[in-house]
Amino acid sequence: MRRARFLADGRVHHGREVDGQLLEDPHRLELRAYVNGALRQRGTTADLAYTVRELIAFLTEFMTLEAGDVLLTGTPRGISPVRPGDVMRLEIDGLGALENPVVAEDDADVIARSDATK
Repeated sequence: MRRARFLADGRVHHGREVDGQLLEDPHRLELRAYVNGALRQRGTTADLAYTVRELIAFLTEFMTLEAGDVLLTGTPRGISPVRPGDVMRLEIDGLGALENPVVAEDDADVIARSDATK
């Protein structure tokens, strides 16, 4: 497995916490990404280059994972550009959906600094 070029400990905004043990099969989840209501990406976790078990085994060779940690793996093929003002909706079968507005990078820095003080 190729070594990650960048690893960061810290905060990232994401949806609700999910108990992975409640998933019937984490390797058969369909993922969809919408921009302003238009479907832009569709894929499944079966398309991952490595299984969830393989990803966890690899990462724990050089870092400690704890309950509540989030592993970000990227997106399915077909990414499309988004612009400030667009609305992104991400859906994963069996887990739900997360919808957020796209903001300019300068605005995102202000939001991140504000969140850090909470």
